Amino acid sequence: LVHWIRPEAWCPSPPSWTIEALIPCWLLYPRFRRVTERLAMRGGSVALVQLGLCIHLVSFGPICAIFVAQGFQLTWAQFATDFLWPPAQLGDFL
Repeated sequence: LVHWIRPEAWCPSPPSWTIEALIPCWLLYPRFRRVTERLAMRGGSVALVQLGLCIHLVSFGPICAIFVAQGFQLTWAQFATDFLWPPAQLGDFL
């Protein structure tokens, strides 16, 4: 679970990183599915699209703002934290 503590650490075993990154997704899936089903019943497809946009805005908005603010460049630590850190994968999974 080294990537939870140091996201920029090199992982020599991509399969182990994948499992490590998906653990929170697997644990949260049943709850997220129930929330999504309730939302779909109440608000239909419009509500689901809004939820998807909200999740991606929260997930990718900060790194996009940093990217633009730094002259369209990211440090390795910033890249790793946003794209390799296991909790950062939740937006893609959900």
